[in-house]
Amino acid sequence: MPSRQPLKSLALLLALQLAASGALAQERWDERFWNRQAMADDLVLPLPCGASMAFRPVEIKSADNWLSDMVIELGSADAEAPFSEFPHAGYISGSLSRDGKPDQRLYYLAKYEVTKDQFAAVMAEMCPQPSGAGSFPVDDLSWFDAVDFTRRLSEWLLTNAADALPHEDGVPAFVRLPTEAEWEFAARGGMAVTDSQRRDRLPPMEGEIDLYAWFDAPGSCDGAPQPVGLKRPNPLGLFDMLGNVQEILLEPYRMTVAGRLHGQVGGFIAKGGSCNSRRELLRSAERQEELFFDPFTGKAERPQFTGLRVALVAPVQTSVPRISQLREDWESARRQRSEASEGADPLDALAGLIKETPDPDRKRALERVEASFTNEMQARNALDERSARMAIIAGAQMIRGYRADMRRVRANERASQFCSDDADCAAHAGRLERAILNAEIGANALLDLIGHVVVDYRQDLLESQLAAVLQQYGGFESGGFEIFARRFVALIEEKRGNPAFDDTAVLSAVQE
Repeated sequence: MPSRQPLKSLALLLALQLAASGALAQERWDERFWNRQAMADDLVLPLPCGASMAFRPVEIKSADNWLSDMVIELGSADAEAPFSEFPHAGYISGSLSRDGKPDQRLYYLAKYEVTKDQFAAVMAEMCPQPSGAGSFPVDDLSWFDAVDFTRRLSEWLLTNAADALPHEDGVPAFVRLPTEAEWEFAARGGMAVTDSQRRDRLPPMEGEIDLYAWFDAPGSCDGAPQPVGLKRPNPLGLFDMLGNVQEILLEPYRMTVAGRLHGQVGGFIAKGGSCNSRRELLRSAERQEELFFDPFTGKAERPQFTGLRVALVAPVQTSVPRISQLREDWESARRQRSEASEGADPLDALAGLIKETPDPDRKRALERVEASFTNEMQARNALDERSARMAIIAGAQMIRGYRADMRRVRANERASQFCSDDADCAAHAGRLERAILNAEIGANALLDLIGHVVVDYRQDLLESQLAAVLQQYGGFESGGFEIFARRFVALIEEKRGNPAFDDTAVLSAVQE
C-alpha cells in the first residue's frame, strides 16, 4: 500500500500558504464595515484579510507646468494660541495628475479615519473578523505606530495590488501620512468651496456642527470615540475630519510667528480635534503638539483619542523625461520677466559672472546671491499671479454691480415719469438720486481699477489667471460671473491697445 505521507505534506503546505495570504484566507468584507456611505467617485483599494479602504480625490488648482503649486492660507485669525495657529501661507500641489496633465493635479485622502479592524488587518498576525466594534477608529496611537501602518500597507499594496493603485508617469502611488497643508486644505473643503469659504473657521455646513462631528458633550462622544462615517461628510465627501479622534500628520510641530512657520521643531502634529474637544473649539485650523516620546516612561508617546487618516500620493521625480521637464519648468519660472523690462537679464549676467570667476570663495558668494535673487523673483511672480486673480474677481464683481446700478437708475427714471402726486414724485426723485450716486461711485471705481490693471499687469498674465479664476469660481453660481470675468479681461486688452477706447466707451461696453 503506497504511503500517504506525501499527501499529508502537500495538504500542510497548502494550509500554510493560505494562512500566509490574508487576502485569500477571507472573503471580502461587507461594505458597511469600511464604506458606510459609498459615493460614485470613491477610489477603493484592497487591504489584507479581505478588507478594503475608500479614498476621496482632492483636486488642486494648478498652472500648466510641473513646478506650479497653490498658495493657501493655513491657521485662524481668532486662534486662542496665536503662536500655534496664526494665519500663514501654505503651499500645496497634488503629486498625481489626470492623464499626465500638470494642470489637473490631485492627491487622495482616506474617506474615513482608519478603523480598528483595518488597522488589525494590516498590522496583526491574525486576520480580524469584521464587526461593528471594529468600525470604531483606531486610537491611542504613537506617531511611530501610524508611520509603520503606512509602511506596511504600502508594501502590501505594491506587492499584492499594484494594478489597483493610481500611477503617475508609470510609477504606482503609495500610502503615507498627510502633510498639514494636505490635511487642512481638504478639511476646509478644497476646491469644492470658494477662497473665502476656505478661510472660514469651519467648512460650509447645512445645519449645526452636531450633524458633522463628534465632540466632548453628552449625547455626542460621551467620553469615547464613535464608529466612523455616521455623521455627514464635508464638501469633499470626507467624514469625521473634525472631532472623534485627532489625526496624526507626517511632519513635526512648528509654531507660527509673523505669518510664517517658526524655526524651532518640536513634537508631531495632530489635527481635527477629538472627543476631548468642546463643541465651540472645533475648527479646521486646530492643531496640537504631541510628544514623540513619554518623558516618564522613555517609550513612544501614545496620546489619548489619537488616530490616523492616510493619504495616497506619488513621488516627484518619476522618470528621466519628467526630471527633464522639471528642469525646463524651473528655468522658465526663473526667467519669467515683465514685458516692460529692458536691457540684459540680470540673472544671465550674474550666471556669466559666476562662470568667469576663478576664485572659489567669490564664486560661492555669487551663487548664494543668485539663489537669493531667484527665490525672491519666484516669490514676486507668485504674488503677481495672486494679485492678478484678485483684480479679475474684483473687476467681474464691479461690472456686475455697475450694471445693476444702471438698471436701478433706468427703473427710477421711468417711475419718476409716471408719479401720481408730489409725495410720490419726491420719493421717486430721492431713489433716483441715490441710484445715480451709486452708479457714479461704481463707474469711477471700475474705471480706476481698469486703469491700474492696464499699467500693472501683462495681458498674458491676466489671460492665464483668468483660466485659474474660472476653474475655481465658474461652477459656483449661474449669475454670469464667467461672462463678467471674461468681459473685464477683454476690456483691459481693448483699453491697452486702443487709444480711442475712452471712459465713455468702456462704460458703454460694460452695459452691452
